Amino acid sequence: MSKIIIYSQPKTKLNKFTGRKFSFEKWNYDMKKTINDSIESLKNIKKYFLDFQEFAEFPVTVSYKRVVPKTFRIQAILVNHEFSGPNQIGSKYIFNRNNKLERIDVIYSLSISDLDKTIDNMCEVEDFILKNPIFQKEVTEITNSNQKAEEKNQKIKELITLKYSSLKTMHKKLLDDFVNILELKINLIEPFEKTPIFSFLDLKINNFNKIIDLLLDNGIDISEESLIASEFWNIDIEKVNQIVTKYPFIFSQTMNDIEIDLDVQEFIQSSKVELPIIKNEDINKTVIGLIDSRVKYIDEWWEQKFIESQYDMLEIHQNEDLDHGTQVASIISLNDFINEEKDGLGIFRVRSFNVLPKGRILTSMLMRKIHKIISENYHEIKIWNISLGSEKSYNELIITPFGKLIDKLQFEFGVQIVTSAGNSENRNLSAPADSLTSISVGSLYKSRTTGKVLEWERSGSGKIFGMYQKPNCYEFGNNRGNPYWGGPIVHSLPGLSENLKIENGTSFSTPLVTRKVAYLIENFKISPQSARAVINYLSKSNSHGIPDLEILKGENDIFIFIEGFIDTKGKYEIDVNLPINSSNKTEFSASYSVCYNIPNEIEIGDEYSPLDISFRLAQKNGSSRSNILSPISKKDSVDADEKALKEYFGKYNPNTVVFDKNFSENNPISLKSKESFSFVVERMDLLNHGIPSVEYGIMVHLKEIAENSLINFEELNFENIISIFNYGDIDIDIEL
Repeated sequence: MSKIIIYSQPKTKLNKFTGRKFSFEKWNYDMKKTINDSIESLKNIKKYFLDFQEFAEFPVTVSYKRVVPKTFRIQAILVNHEFSGPNQIGSKYIFNRNNKLERIDVIYSLSISDLDKTIDNMCEVEDFILKNPIFQKEVTEITNSNQKAEEKNQKIKELITLKYSSLKTMHKKLLDDFVNILELKINLIEPFEKTPIFSFLDLKINNFNKIIDLLLDNGIDISEESLIASEFWNIDIEKVNQIVTKYPFIFSQTMNDIEIDLDVQEFIQSSKVELPIIKNEDINKTVIGLIDSRVKYIDEWWEQKFIESQYDMLEIHQNEDLDHGTQVASIISLNDFINEEKDGLGIFRVRSFNVLPKGRILTSMLMRKIHKIISENYHEIKIWNISLGSEKSYNELIITPFGKLIDKLQFEFGVQIVTSAGNSENRNLSAPADSLTSISVGSLYKSRTTGKVLEWERSGSGKIFGMYQKPNCYEFGNNRGNPYWGGPIVHSLPGLSENLKIENGTSFSTPLVTRKVAYLIENFKISPQSARAVINYLSKSNSHGIPDLEILKGENDIFIFIEGFIDTKGKYEIDVNLPINSSNKTEFSASYSVCYNIPNEIEIGDEYSPLDISFRLAQKNGSSRSNILSPISKKDSVDADEKALKEYFGKYNPNTVVFDKNFSENNPISLKSKESFSFVVERMDLLNHGIPSVEYGIMVHLKEIAENSLINFEELNFENIISIFNYGDIDIDIEL
């Protein structure tokens, strides 16, 4: 039986390389034309903003030629004097006609005087180019040669040192910036056709009172109720278009305030349910938060037993929906009593919050209620089930404000939210399943004729920003109406009914994953981030995306959990002793999963995550640490763009799962030496915003290659092990 180990947090600090080199080898663009065009663009931008003296700073957009890595973006253009560098306040991914990510626009803020300084610096470089007419020719000859990039770089560096020493460091930085720039511009938004939910760019007015005063000065009166979770706005169409007319440059992301209803899928009534008498000691300690419609069992004893408490968040107490919430709650609490497919995870109690009337509710209203509920209950409730979503599909390439709210709540309150992927006919994800850090759940069924496991025809899915695949995982659900549906059946108990119900929808697959998250947190004694890491890992290990807990029972396998907090730009390690044979090969194989929550900052825009937390199983070599694991998907990283860094290397992805290429075949890893190993955790920050320590959860899966090679792991690493137990020691014994 496998061992579950809680390992100490890495705390030995390691040095980080933070320098940036010039990209001389890429200086093969038309310097004279590029600089002249940029100066003219900035002068026109300045002329436009001179009419808006009420703003201290203004947004200027840099259109990059590709999705440029963050370390190779502008450093000398658009410098904000308060930040001693460019101050990013937004970003937008640009997709081609085939919905493939092509490049990125990044928005920066600066004052008129800052803009003047950039123009002056550009004029100095333009003057240098005019005074040295052969400089461009000499540089281009080197860049177009057949030499290696490093050799080109060195030759141009020597050329500048020996012949063009008047080219200052600032000028070189400007020339380096232009390598990746397409154009400089202002983004102006068009009037809205429908009432939106939106956010403002941070132009030193991004707090409620300043915005209210600014708009009042222009005859636009809005109330405090227009603000959602201190970040998102919801204003009637007439007033919001007044703002667009007056200030078309201050808007960040927007979405329509669409109506949400309980989309009833095909269903039938089933058999009558009879529940046995259940003792309090048979119920799990973990209470799961449910945000849905009202829960109303026909038997008051059931309600007292399985509903820890219930709160009505509706202002008008009539026309309540009693089915959907009761159905979801019944699966969360009583899956093993009402369904033949049992997971053996026991009984859970639910704290229920009624947010849905019988009919429709605006997304903005639902967002307000969810924010209030979680902010007031997160101390006691760490796992939340939200089997709700927008009734209309949206552009799958972006994250809606609703999805952003879920990420914001998870970061601020340390909770884990499980969402349903949606049931749209075109199979787009619903909001808020587009949240990156929620666990979104799709629905599967078995074919009656072939026995194959298939995805339900209306189960939502999509690639956020063209990079992040959603949903995170799948569970079985119903497919009533499909003649080839062969089960398994997921029963639920509707409101005020003794008869079970069989209804389609990802809403009823989601609670099966919620149960697993609660089980892991309670029995493994791990954080919500680690529980999500497990779910992600198990779903990637399963060909159908099902987070199968049976994988955790692997014979002699070791599952190591590393949890903690990491500060800004931190890099830490902790030793781990692992077996190596006489041929300098490992006697184990390994893979891992990393999760962390992300602060939803408007300044990041579409890039979304302002930080990256990475993990390595490394071999020591003096002061260096070499990663011994090689992901199955690899890409040359010499000139990888940001999309490649995210897609192939898991950068800025809060749900990274890495399977070593040797793992599935259980092959040893060849090493260069017999030096010892360490677990290394590192944080990279996109912006210097002083984001405090961020919590992470990591699961490392070790498999034996040589028999009994890991049998002494506990003895060899006892100083760093917090707790250890065998998976088989978990006892949930309830008579069914």
